[in-house]
Amino acid sequence: MKKRTQTENILEMHPETRSSDKMLMMRVWETQGLYLSPAQQELFIKVTSPETITRIRRKLQEMGKYPATDKVKADRRFKSLQAEVIAPKDNPEWLQGILGY
Repeated sequence: MKKRTQTENILEMHPETRSSDKMLMMRVWETQGLYLSPAQQELFIKVTSPETITRIRRKLQEMGKYPATDKVKADRRFKSLQAEVIAPKDNPEWLQGILGY
């Protein structure tokens, strides 16, 4: 099942996931075989979100601290170049046309 379909099904079937990204993550991960006990679920809701953690890491790396390995940097650069081929920065009208805006 595609991730979008899976997520949409969970949002439809579990209204509590519509107001909580963490609840949504837990339900998605359950469909992928990751089950948390009730105590773990309660703790998961309270801990710092993955998005916050990765946002802080990115900000620190932008400041020149704690750089990624050379391999990871190369992989990120490659993905960036792939995105540039798909959606050139100098032609936003082209991308808007593709997206139907």
